[in-house]
Amino acid sequence: MALADGVNWGERPRAAARGAVHGFLAHVHQELAVKQGGKAISSDAAFAILQGAVQAAQAQVLAADGTLTTLVGAVVLQQRMRSGKHCCLSVVIGDSPSYVWRAAAREVEELNYQPPLHGFHRDPRICPGCLGYALGDAPDLSNISYSVTSLDKGDVVFLASDGIADNFDPVVRKQASSRAIGEGSSRQPGVNALSPAKCHNIALVDMAGVLKEACRKLQQGRRSLSGSSKQRQVVQEHLQAAAGCGEQQAAQQQLQQQREATAYVQQQLQQLEQQAAGLTQKQQQQQQQQRNISPPLLEGVDGRCLTAQGAVHALLSFVERGTAAQRQVLEQASADGGKGPEELGDLIANLPGKMDHASVVAYKVG
Repeated sequence: MALADGVNWGERPRAAARGAVHGFLAHVHQELAVKQGGKAISSDAAFAILQGAVQAAQAQVLAADGTLTTLVGAVVLQQRMRSGKHCCLSVVIGDSPSYVWRAAAREVEELNYQPPLHGFHRDPRICPGCLGYALGDAPDLSNISYSVTSLDKGDVVFLASDGIADNFDPVVRKQASSRAIGEGSSRQPGVNALSPAKCHNIALVDMAGVLKEACRKLQQGRRSLSGSSKQRQVVQEHLQAAAGCGEQQAAQQQLQQQREATAYVQQQLQQLEQQAAGLTQKQQQQQQQQRNISPPLLEGVDGRCLTAQGAVHALLSFVERGTAAQRQVLEQASADGGKGPEELGDLIANLPGKMDHASVVAYKVG
């Protein structure tokens, strides 16, 4: 799987992103599915395929007359020597990160995060690297990184654009101010100053909290559906038992039970619709007020309940809530026929969140 985020807006960045994804996936498919045909492959050979896929992505960007784009790609393979185990090999160019949800630990890890080395911390908000016409007709691979990690059944690998990742950063959410290495107190009174490494750790914890909440909702939904099925079965058994009574009495009982069953089913459907719609209006208001507060880590949650679709929906919903204030300002200004985004820059900059391309692709192991 692969994800690309065109640099800036417009048709040519879009063409670059689409070309990068197409070139990357086409090369991986050709090398793994067609040439290998399901045969075993070493990790060295797999990484060589990823390197070739990056070159193919660059060629496709140029062929599509695109400009610049980030790229993150990953391949999940089954380990031959370890039954039930998988591994993920990934490559990142630019600021579109790759993650894994560890189902057993209920934690999120960034696969291509570069740990501190000799006192140097990578700032996740300042990240060079892109494909396309970066250095003439050559790509900027200054921050390209490869990773390999072992996976268990139930883990979810997901790739995200910076429009997702940055909205978990406490600085972007206006919960803290950034602090460069060696600086002391915060440059913003009343706001904690955090280093890039600390911001990164908080972002991962908050991301795990969002996915744990998604797990909890999925668990509740399954229990509700299971309970509804059992109760409908009881109603059906009552209807069948009525067949042994007299014809008139059975008909009356059947009619009454059908009415009760219909009312019950309607009630259950209404409850399920309310659950699907989300929280009550009061809870939505409370959640809107607290959208910038780190989500709680919930106990008693089975991390294996998370699906790829559930992870994508939870992450996008979190970003949508976090950027609601900015969107409201822009939409209101547009409706009034007044100022545009450029004129509202200072106002928007003081609001939490970052409106940007928000894309996620996910895969659940097993």
